[in-house]
Formats: sequence, structure tokens, C-alpha cells
Amino acid sequence: RAAPAGKLRDLLVEGAEQSGDGALPRVALAGSLRPALRAAAENDYALRLAAHPDRGEGFEALDDATGAMTEVPRARRLRELVEGVDASGKAVLCVGPDRGWEEPGELLALRRHGFDLVTLG
Repeated sequence: RAAPAGKLRDLLVEGAEQSGDGALPRVALAGSLRPALRAAAENDYALRLAAHPDRGEGFEALDDATGAMTEVPRARRLRELVEGVDASGKAVLCVGPDRGWEEPGELLALRRHGFDLVTLG
């Protein structure tokens, strides 16, 4: 369940204060992945990132579409992905229901839409 808009803004302000950043990010909540991908496709982002809890080499998850176990792709570190990117460009970070995407079908859809899988940990 999403936090009320007022609470969400309070959390963003608190985070900006802790980091010393005066700019608040724009946050959009989507009920599911498909609307989020459609919205992202309508913008020209320099970075398209999807939070992904990297489980290590050879980690497998059940693919709901096929019913088979599928190897889950590895995530990269944020530092690797931002090197050489125009700092004035826009970025989008897609965070899943449990702070990251793990379902093989969702990961495939994100990658098809130009998202890089990133671990923030």
C-alpha cells in the first residue's frame, strides 16, 4: 500500500535534508509495471534504472509465464552505470513492490524498455 501523498513528500524532504540536496525528486506511483513502462517510454531519460536485489551468480526464480526455473540476470552497481552520463540529463528509477524486481517476466519487460538493472546495496 502506498503512503499518502503528504507522508511521501515528508519522507522526500527528510531524505533531501539528510543528503544536503535542495532538490526533491518527482515521484510517480503506478499500480503495476505496464503503466510505469508506458509512462517511461514517453520521456527521454539519460538513465533508465530498475532496482534489482542482486542474488548472485546462478540465482534462479520461477518464471510465471513458462512455469520453469529461469536464471535471474545480475544487477550492476550504480557507480558503473552513471560514469560518463550527462549529469544534466533526466533519470528514472523503477522500484518494485519489494524494493526491487525479481520476477523473470518483469525483468525481461524492463530490459526490453531500455532499463539497466541496478543494485543500490
